[in-house]
Amino acid sequence: MNERRVYARTFAQRHANGYDYDIEIDGQLYNAQLMDISRGGANFRLLSFPESSLTGKQGVVKDDHYDYKYLKGVSYMVMWSQFNEMGISFQPPLDEHTGALGYYSSRRG
Repeated sequence: MNERRVYARTFAQRHANGYDYDIEIDGQLYNAQLMDISRGGANFRLLSFPESSLTGKQGVVKDDHYDYKYLKGVSYMVMWSQFNEMGISFQPPLDEHTGALGYYSSRRG
């Protein structure tokens, strides 16, 4: 499989309690945990299994349960989904100066 990433990914070392985000995809709400993130997108693990594939659907981060809410309100396209995991592409990519990537890669003190 060819690597399609344009941006380097950062594996999430920091998590909110239980789940990290409330996300909406085509009007359906899901609780999600961040697995990895880059300026261009992220991988999420959903706490529930969707009834059908989410690939190609639009979504938005409705609520961010971290101390700093870098992703709240961010729109995305689901690029792939398998079972309860999915990869998304931010639309547009995150600004490189948000501080989000360093925040998610550091462990809580």
